[in-house]
Amino acid sequence: ALAVLQLALAFALLIGAGLSLRALERLQGLDPGYDLKNLQVAILRLDMRPGEDFMARSAAFQRHVRQAMVQVPGVDAVALSNTRPVVDQGHFGNVWPEGQGVLEVGQHAVSPEYFQTLKIPLLLGRNLEEGERDSCLVSASLARRCWGEASPMGRQIRMDSAEARPLNVVGVVGE
Repeated sequence: ALAVLQLALAFALLIGAGLSLRALERLQGLDPGYDLKNLQVAILRLDMRPGEDFMARSAAFQRHVRQAMVQVPGVDAVALSNTRPVVDQGHFGNVWPEGQGVLEVGQHAVSPEYFQTLKIPLLLGRNLEEGERDSCLVSASLARRCWGEASPMGRQIRMDSAEARPLNVVGVVGE
């Protein structure tokens, strides 16, 4: 009886392993929506110092990193983000799209080169420019979720608070 039980458990584990391998194989074939070939990711942290203007120091640090990295032989493009592709889903927070109630969405802060570097298509509108603070890009799925088939261009969205300054939607990117 014990041998039969062990055989049944081994068979169940074998089936489970086979199903897991099949699922992994399907996942590897999925298109994440961006190009991961030859992509290198580095995690950089900048600690706050008492009494400093952290935003100014952060902007200077980011400029320095980008300028230094593009000088490295073999580096074609450099982009910065507060999340890692594939691994991080972004900071989940609330947004208030114009004409809509509150939604919880993943939010990503990225440099203007991010979409071109990862080959994420710009579907509508334009990319952000360096230092632009009153504009944003939205994903195609968020645009559909908020405004259906109507154009999101020129619409406004508030992040983190209904009273926050509005950001103008200037572009739509692929997923």
